[in-house]
Amino acid sequence: MKRFMKALYMTSLACLLLIVSACGGGADSNKGADPGSGQGGKKEKVTLEFWTIALQPNFTDYFNKLIADYETKNPNVKINWQDYPMDAIQTKLLATSAGKDAPDVVNLNTEIASQMATKGALADLKQYLSEETQKSYFEGIFNATVFDGKAYALPWYTSTQVLFMNKGLLEKAGLDPAVAPKSRDELHEMARKIKAATGAAGYATEFTAKSYLANEGIPILNEDRSAAAFNSPEGIQVIEDAKKLIDEGVIVKEIAKFDAQV
Repeated sequence: MKRFMKALYMTSLACLLLIVSACGGGADSNKGADPGSGQGGKKEKVTLEFWTIALQPNFTDYFNKLIADYETKNPNVKINWQDYPMDAIQTKLLATSAGKDAPDVVNLNTEIASQMATKGALADLKQYLSEETQKSYFEGIFNATVFDGKAYALPWYTSTQVLFMNKGLLEKAGLDPAVAPKSRDELHEMARKIKAATGAAGYATEFTAKSYLANEGIPILNEDRSAAAFNSPEGIQVIEDAKKLIDEGVIVKEIAKFDAQV
């Protein structure tokens, strides 16, 4: 059977609909065929594989409605939605990406997408995207999955860091909870004052190389993503500064864990 792409990394069903309407080639009535192919202009039945990561059961009703609405409007298309845990989907994707059983659309993070893009396992979406669609995204977010001028994904969502402040500790240290630090240096100084006044560590952060170095403006990879870029004088200085803060007891050494999200 013909497939209209090897494997496609994307992160929402809305994007799947865009690709289905734009794809071409293939006359098989099974997975990956062209929705508009067939003898006498009759559209062949197409089954599209759509994989997501741990979205069931919280988003089951949401996606089932999207799928049902689309299939009603496009009766020649059947969407087969499969939901897997993160560790399972990585294994299955690596095992199927070189063959005919790879999904047509899959929800992944940028790290896995980057790995697959460099191996030539993903389709370039730019041929399907209008200029208006591309500009509907923030430039930095859209370009996060652009490699060598090719767009291998459409962002689904992104997140930002939030600073939670313990008002009780701030007040014990003589600090005003209504005045938040405006820079990382101010944050560290505030943490030192909390440590000195209360004995408690003043600051806990997501202490991973990827997040911490990136927050300090240290790139993880070089521009063409062919080699590590954090082994630099600037990167070394960031690590040394972080160690000093940990040794002072200003920053909690362990990665902060939060049991609830708001």
